[in-house]
Amino acid sequence: MQLPQLPCSLFIAHSKVIIFKERKLTYFKRILFGLFIVILLGTLVPEKIQIPVTGASTHDWNQETFWYESWGSSGVHKGIDIFGKVGTTVISAGDGFVIFKEYVEKGGNAVAVLGPKWRIHYYAHMRRHYF
Repeated sequence: MQLPQLPCSLFIAHSKVIIFKERKLTYFKRILFGLFIVILLGTLVPEKIQIPVTGASTHDWNQETFWYESWGSSGVHKGIDIFGKVGTTVISAGDGFVIFKEYVEKGGNAVAVLGPKWRIHYYAHMRRHYF
């Protein structure tokens, strides 16, 4: 079977469309691959965890409160409440980037830090925050 004769300009225009679609697909694959690498690297970064309340020890919180109905009207949360005296310094439990720093109604002054392994460390009920 013989293909019909097409004018050169039409054939070139048609092949450009095909090349353009292939480039779009290749670009999309590269973006997906890049996102995959970023997510993978985020899970491989080692964590150096420390107790975030200066002077606190494992005796300053209840280990059974990890999934705990919080005090007052706030909801159940995944984490622990570490108690300290008013004015005690609070530091990040690990290295990371501050992704949130605001006053919230039920948490007071709050800070969220995105750390290694894509974990978010959330600190609330603080008098003030410094940066």
